[in-house]
Amino acid sequence: MDVQQAVALAKQYAADLFADDGITDLGLEEARYEYDDGEWWITIGFFQPWNVRGKQPDPPPLFGAAGAEYLRRRTYKIIRLDDKTGSVTSVKDRLLELSE
Repeated sequence: MDVQQAVALAKQYAADLFADDGITDLGLEEARYEYDDGEWWITIGFFQPWNVRGKQPDPPPLFGAAGAEYLRRRTYKIIRLDDKTGSVTSVKDRLLELSE
C-alpha cells in the first residue's frame, strides 16, 4: 500500500476506536514506513474532552489574562499497520519531549 492508503486506514481506525470518547479535530501528524518490520507507523492527533478545560471554543488570541485558565492538550497515537494486509498491529501513545 502507499502512504495515502495507510493514512486513510489509520485515520478511520482511530475514528472508530475512539468514537465513544467524543474526540475532535482528528488528523495526521506523521507517517513513516519501517522496512525491517514491513509496517506503517502512522501518528494521529486529536483532542479528547477531558483534555479541554474552559468555556471558550478556541484559546483567546495570544493567551491573554482571560486565557490563563484555558487548557487544550492534543493526544497523539501511533497506529501500526501491516503493509501487506492493512491490519492494525498496535495502537500506542506517542509521547512528545518538551524542549526548552
